[in-house]
Amino acid sequence: MASIAVVFELEHAETKMGQAVAVVGRHTEMGNWKPGHRLSTTPLGYPRWIMAAPLWIGSNGTVKLEYKYVRMYSTECPDWEAGKNRELELGPVPAGSHVWVIRDRKWGATDLLPNIVPCSLEELISSRNEVDPKWCPKVRDRPLIPKLQLPTPDMRHYRKGTEAKPGSAQPSQGSIDSTASSEFGEVSEDSCESSPDKISRCRREVAACTLQQLEAAFAHTDEVELESLRRENAALRAVLRCLAAGDLEVADQRTKERHVIVRTASLLPEEVWSFAFASPEFASTPPCPYAEGLEALRAWRQRNEELCCAQTTEEGFHWDWPLSRCERKQRLLLAENRLQAIEGQELLEEIVQENAAERQELAEIMKVLEKQAAKNRKGLADKENFM
Repeated sequence: MASIAVVFELEHAETKMGQAVAVVGRHTEMGNWKPGHRLSTTPLGYPRWIMAAPLWIGSNGTVKLEYKYVRMYSTECPDWEAGKNRELELGPVPAGSHVWVIRDRKWGATDLLPNIVPCSLEELISSRNEVDPKWCPKVRDRPLIPKLQLPTPDMRHYRKGTEAKPGSAQPSQGSIDSTASSEFGEVSEDSCESSPDKISRCRREVAACTLQQLEAAFAHTDEVELESLRRENAALRAVLRCLAAGDLEVADQRTKERHVIVRTASLLPEEVWSFAFASPEFASTPPCPYAEGLEALRAWRQRNEELCCAQTTEEGFHWDWPLSRCERKQRLLLAENRLQAIEGQELLEEIVQENAAERQELAEIMKVLEKQAAKNRKGLADKENFM
């Protein structure tokens, strides 16, 4: 009698803490409506529940399944799905495949037909590893590492808490070597004693076998980890390059702002108002000739040239007057106000430009609406004349 391998999957089933989902059915292999085949899930895969291993059901070509899902605790009665039983009919698995995968959409949706797809055992194993990291094939879960058995001395000639009797026989090196050789599965040519070379050779063979198995088991894992580390390093290098470029740009901008502040702080308060805000408190006009005279006019021109030089040359960055701390602080505050005023002016210009663009768009829309209104009025007039 042939058998069909099936695997049940439930895409969405919400459970409480401690509950598990199981599948039950009419067939003997499915428990005759007794919950016995539990599905599994993971923190990443929840609320998806899957069957880890295939379920073999006997058939003569086709098999009709009738089943349901239940939620259950370990000690309480199961909670059955509401509605009618789920039913489907399966035929032989196509060539190249080994298992029927039955995917139901949701808990309680017994009216919806499941998605049935065939797959091979390799595809089933890979999908289970992706969904349920804790599940792995039962065949050779991990490399088998042989244990190195050490020779044990013969304790028949010794007593607990006493020394050996003078007349008793002592265990010889030959008996110990013979015991070690027999434990490693080797027998000497005379079956009585073995040479130390054979014991050391046996140990080397065991060590070589263990090393080969370890290398075969962890070679693939090391390659995968190395590739992931290379990708992470490449991503980190790219991020560091971006951060370095951003830091350089910010540092350059801050240097320019600091130069502007230092250059402005070197001026007198009234001169700062004059150069930064064009305040009427300090007008940039020469003093009255009849009040100050020709010498005052020359002093004013010289002072104005010095101020312009301080504002436009590189040497003016570090040129300063011998002022008190309070005056310096006041000038720095004035310089910050100047920077804020410049930023506010730029923002105002941007807003004005945006408003101008919006006004232009509104004007174009109004033109289109006026044309449409004129066209409508003309159509109404023609209609009245026609009537």
